[in-house]
Amino acid sequence: MPGRHARPSRAQARAGAFATPRQARTTGPRQRHRTRRRATIVAFNLLGASAAVLAASMISVVGSSGTFALWSGTADLDGGSVTSGTAGLEITGAPGTTTNLLPGEIAPVQELSIANTGDVALQVSGLLPADATGYSIYVMMTTTATSCGNDLTGVAALRFSAAAPVSLGTIAAGQTMKLCTQIKAESTAAPAGTVTFQPVLTGVQAS
Repeated sequence: MPGRHARPSRAQARAGAFATPRQARTTGPRQRHRTRRRATIVAFNLLGASAAVLAASMISVVGSSGTFALWSGTADLDGGSVTSGTAGLEITGAPGTTTNLLPGEIAPVQELSIANTGDVALQVSGLLPADATGYSIYVMMTTTATSCGNDLTGVAALRFSAAAPVSLGTIAAGQTMKLCTQIKAESTAAPAGTVTFQPVLTGVQAS
């Protein structure tokens, strides 16, 4: 009887005398568990891929809704034009010439008119560019219905000088007032002298 490790002859090998039957593979609990786990992992991966695609689609749709521009409209406002007002003073009349005025004497009062030709009320003041040695000039502004009187020299505040301007009052826009002037020869006046007065009146918008 041949031993367990005897090699089969060629005829026996062809006949399959020594062929070992293949054992059928059995699937135990552990094998089934591995199969289910693999299937579960595959299914989860597929599901995760589908969810990712869906989320990407939703983000794409939501994002695209923000690209629409809001409607708007414009209109021009006609601001019109603005023209500033004016301020102006106008003096009508001219003082006459006074002769043979002796020291201490006063010349007759002369009446002029002053008009506000602008659009605003003006505060009027006056001064002399330079003092006239030996002579004084007095100026008063009043309404047209008021008399200038015969002597202005009694009111020191009306005396013009080069030191400081003298306030004459306020004249309304479009109003005309009376301007009273008078010259006085002081004791220092030189004999046979001629003096020309050129007082300056200034109007500033009243507050």
